[in-house]
Order: sequence, then structure tokens, then C-alpha cells
Amino acid sequence: MKITAPAYYKSFKCIAGKCKHSCCIDWEIDIDEGTIEKYKKVKGTMGERLRNSICCQDGTYSFILSDNERCPFLNSDNLCDIYIELGEENLCQICTDHPRFRNYFSDRTEVGIGLCCEAAGKIILSDTTGFYEIILSDDGKKEALSEDEKYIIDLRNNLILIIQNNRNNIEHGINLILDYADIIYRDKTISEWADILKGFEILDSNWKKYLEQIKELENKNTQLPEIGFNREFANLISYFLYRHLPDSRDYSDLMARICFAVLGYKIIKSLCISNILKKGKCEFEDLVEFSRMYSSEIEYSQENTNSIINIYQNEIFSSF
Repeated sequence: MKITAPAYYKSFKCIAGKCKHSCCIDWEIDIDEGTIEKYKKVKGTMGERLRNSICCQDGTYSFILSDNERCPFLNSDNLCDIYIELGEENLCQICTDHPRFRNYFSDRTEVGIGLCCEAAGKIILSDTTGFYEIILSDDGKKEALSEDEKYIIDLRNNLILIIQNNRNNIEHGINLILDYADIIYRDKTISEWADILKGFEILDSNWKKYLEQIKELENKNTQLPEIGFNREFANLISYFLYRHLPDSRDYSDLMARICFAVLGYKIIKSLCISNILKKGKCEFEDLVEFSRMYSSEIEYSQENTNSIINIYQNEIFSSF
């Protein structure tokens, strides 16, 4: 069994207190059973603090967030007191892993870093490798891929290659992707998608404001500005394809996930255009922030992701 990852994976390092959007704020933090057993054995003041800061609901343990939605162990320097006092080995699994995600195949486990983390976003979007995987470890045991797994991996690799080879003309690359996957349908407008996304649960009030702004783009009489970021957008679409296609349950789900990857690009590009019209520019840091917010609001909500995929499944296959 191999463990593989995008080539940029090894560059990631948590920036801890320097992070402007700490993953220890506004997120529910569940604690795995193995870590709970460790916490039960911690003595002294830290042990008492741990036990007073954890609740259990329906068999799931989690930290009790403060009134301002901060983890009780996130100190005033935005550093983790558990990490400081007990060491990294005593963090719960979700804190150890984040922002990493995993895709599972018969012959490998893929590891990646998620776009909702600003440090990861900078690495993903600025990558110059053209997107390829490296082997992190290999125990030598050989397992055979199923035919479905082979199809998904081969399709994904080809789609990523297409978009990377057409990074100087992303729109053309997207058309080639849809043609290659044999997807023919009339997508919704950005304004229509903005209305749909506004109906989802919203974590950050700024997200609703951004969605309102991109709705206004369709009412602009002037030609929309060019924004650049060709390589960055190619990396963005490659990331969505890499992360989400392996979760496909069937053929229609797979096709819808390709559209989900393209939609992420369209929404984030629209946010960049809106920023230029409003502020006269859109810098790399703005792109990272828009990508982070989209990921946090949409990609990291299984309910929201599934809702979009279900819409695409209905749109694509009702058009035949």
C-alpha cells in the first residue's frame, strides 16, 4: 500500500499564531476516543482544565467553545495550550490532521491539503510543478485497483493534464474538460448560483456580501476586466478535481463532481472580478482569501457540497 500526495504537499507547515483565520475559531472540534482516553489520565491543573472543557453529545466528544467561538485551549497569542503543555502527540486526531484530507483507493491512500487553510491555499495556488503526485511511503504490498477506481484515476489524471496544458486559456481548457467527459448541458448563471448559495448555511457574514456583489456582475454594461491568475486558476481546478472525484458513488455523481470543480473556479473568479471593479485591483492575497472562504463555506460543508452535486446530477441527466 502506497501513500501518495501532490508534489507541493511537503511544503506545508502550519503558521499557527500568524494565521488570520485560525481553524480553532468558529469550527466544532470533535475529539476521537483514543485522545479522550489520554485526556482522562492527565493530572493536575491541565487535567482538570481538559475535563471541564469537554462535552459529550450523542456519544461524540468535543471541546466546549467560548462565547466568541474559540477553542478553550486557544490562548491570547492564538497558540494551542495543549500543544504547548502536552506536546503534539496529545492533540486530537482532527487537530493533528487539519487541513489534510485523504482519498482511499485499493492500492493507495492519497493525502492532500485543504484550501480552507490560508497557508495551504498559498501553496496550492502558487504551485509551479504543473500538478503531479509523489510517493510518500510504500510498504511494498501490492493491491489491485478495481475497474471503477482505474476509470476515476485515469479520467482525473487526464482532466488535470488538460487544464494544466491550457492554463493560458482557462475557459478553453474547461470546454475541453467538459468535452472529454462528454458533459453537455446549460449551466446556471453566476447570479442564479449566487442565489442558491445564499440559501445555504452561512458561517461568515462577509460571504453573503460577496455573493451579493457577484450577482451584480451580470448587470454591468461595461466589459468585465481581465484578471490574470492563469496558473493559479489551473491549480485551483486541479485541486478540486484531485480532491473530489474519488468520492464519486456512480457515473452521474462523477460527472457532477467535475462540474462542481468548474463551479468553484467560476465563483472564485467572479469574486476576483468584483474586487477589481470595487477596488481597482485583485492581488494574489485576495485570490487566496476568496478561495479560502469558498472552501470554508461550501467545500468543507458536506451538506452544501452534496446539495450542489445533486443539482448538477439533475441538470446534466435531465438534459438528455
